[in-house]
Amino acid sequence: MGRVGDPPVPGGAGSVRGAGVSPAPAADRQRPPLEDVIRTTMENAIEAYGGSIPRAAAALEVSPSTIYRRIEAWRAGEKTE
Repeated sequence: MGRVGDPPVPGGAGSVRGAGVSPAPAADRQRPPLEDVIRTTMENAIEAYGGSIPRAAAALEVSPSTIYRRIEAWRAGEKTE
């Protein structure tokens, strides 16, 4: 840690980017939409806990009502945010 009055260190605390770190190429940055990741994660948790939504919710640290609400939206063909 620097002393008061020392100039900031590139890539140090408060720096937005680390020194010498380049962003990943565009091909490496392609990811599935967040909603797809959320759905897959919730479905996998429900399956892992034998279909128990309350247990899956506890494992994901969300309310069971969150999972029930998303399931209803998926069945209705809505996108959730």
